[in-house]
Amino acid sequence: MIRRGSFILVTLLLAYNIKEANSQLEAIRDFIQINIAGVPVLHQQSQWEFDPDISLKRRALWEEVNGIKGEKLIDRLGLGMDGKEAERREQHRIKDNGHLGGLNYFQP
Repeated sequence: MIRRGSFILVTLLLAYNIKEANSQLEAIRDFIQINIAGVPVLHQQSQWEFDPDISLKRRALWEEVNGIKGEKLIDRLGLGMDGKEAERREQHRIKDNGHLGGLNYFQP
């Protein structure tokens, strides 16, 4: 009877160790796949329609609306967008009157 009990115990321990080994192997496989090889989604092929000349067209439009280096955009953002832009623009002109580029530092 002892042999039978020992056999069952050894069988259960081996089954547990095999499950434990499988989970350890799966953990190692997942680690390698995620950190070294990358997630499988990264290896899927994708297609993008790309027009290299569209940027030239959009740049011209952007410069027309916002200025060459965005000076019109900065001005619009600085004045706010609540309907009082003209009032604030006049306040800025009065405040900046006599300043060279808005700074007193360069004044003689």
